[in-house]
Amino acid sequence: MKLGSKYRTKESYFEKISTKSKSIRDKNRVALDWFDEFNLYHYKENSESILTELLKSNDDERIDTCCEILQNWVNWISSKKQPVTIRDYFSCLKIYLHYRGIKLTKEDVGNNIDFPKIIKEQKYPLQIDIITSILRIAKYDKQSLYLALLSSGMRIGEAIQVRKRDVFTEFQRIMIRLPAKTTKTKTGRTVYLSKEASRTIYPKLKRINDDELVWGTNENPKLSVMAEDVAFRRYLEKIGLDEKYDSGTRKITLHSFRAYFFTKATRCHDENYAHMMTGHGGYLMQYDRLTDEEKLDMYLELEPDLLVYDQTKNEEKIRKLKDANRKLADQAEEIKAQEIRIKNLERRWLADNILHVDEN
Repeated sequence: MKLGSKYRTKESYFEKISTKSKSIRDKNRVALDWFDEFNLYHYKENSESILTELLKSNDDERIDTCCEILQNWVNWISSKKQPVTIRDYFSCLKIYLHYRGIKLTKEDVGNNIDFPKIIKEQKYPLQIDIITSILRIAKYDKQSLYLALLSSGMRIGEAIQVRKRDVFTEFQRIMIRLPAKTTKTKTGRTVYLSKEASRTIYPKLKRINDDELVWGTNENPKLSVMAEDVAFRRYLEKIGLDEKYDSGTRKITLHSFRAYFFTKATRCHDENYAHMMTGHGGYLMQYDRLTDEEKLDMYLELEPDLLVYDQTKNEEKIRKLKDANRKLADQAEEIKAQEIRIKNLERRWLADNILHVDEN
């Protein structure tokens, strides 16, 4: 078996990363495709020929020349892609070049390559009136998906892979266990649906089998997400909400529902709780020790902030009032029982003292 970087190829690189997620493999392939297109356009040679020449040179010359090529690539692709995307593709390229034997350090990149500035635009906040406008024109199955995203904090890529077997209806609110293989971080987690979102999927749950998708429209997650993005964009265009930032990205996307959930969860509990529920890494591990019942209790505290329709909000207010009245009634019963116990103790005390006086 041949070993060593001189025998490493583009094909063997993709064999090496074959255990990575499909999205990571796809991103690597796209990054290398852009690099190939650039080299053919700028140098009139394919990437393999250029890498072969680079590997023939000494270390210092190799690094200098490679950084010059990569800077030209960054300049070229800057008119085609957003700064964040360029950084992502560059990261893929750097790892690939390291595999092929061209090892760039952090200092090499920092001292020799200038990237376009990442513009941090103020995020457009999703509000109830906008949400209701979208729901008003959306088809019923899309309403169900959007309410699920809003009330659970799921990513669209996670929601479209939920199957009936992942959904549990025996609790106060529908609970969904997201399998690790379907989440971005490859870590399974539990999410809940609001009363509003739950109502929209009960009919479908009754007519599908355990292996069928609840919201997904295609077994290929990538195609399913693309279809949902297109449908959502059409709704926004229909109601005149398809505005864009100066960078060209849309102000409202399917991710906006998840961001809405995160904001409400942070205000109701704290940021660590919000990170846990939305599947971000780095939150305090105290929440991992909570039982499902404790997590549900925390979700029920948050739920009123996630409700969209006034009717449901009123139902929730009535439920809370009934719970409060029930607690007051229970307290009243307990107070009455305590008064009876006190009177009984007083009678015994009087009886004991009268008997003691008579004996004397």
